[in-house]
Amino acid sequence: MIEILNVSCLNQVTVEDRLQLTEMILQSLKQDISQKPVQSPTQNKKFVVRTFNLGQEVHINRDELYSERG
Repeated sequence: MIEILNVSCLNQVTVEDRLQLTEMILQSLKQDISQKPVQSPTQNKKFVVRTFNLGQEVHINRDELYSERG
C-alpha cells in the first residue's frame, strides 16, 4: 500500500515532477473508471391507481391542518 505523502514533502519536489505524478494519478483513475461495468438504466415499473370511497366527501381545512404541525 502506498503511504500518503504530506504536503511539506510534496513542496520539496519540483513542479515538473508533481505534474508528472498528477498525470500518472489521472491516467490511473481514467483506466479504473473505464474498466467499471456500465450499469443499464433501471426500468420504470408501471403501476395501477386504485380509487376508493371514504363513504362521504371529505373537506380539508389546510390552514388548520398545517397549524397543528407547529
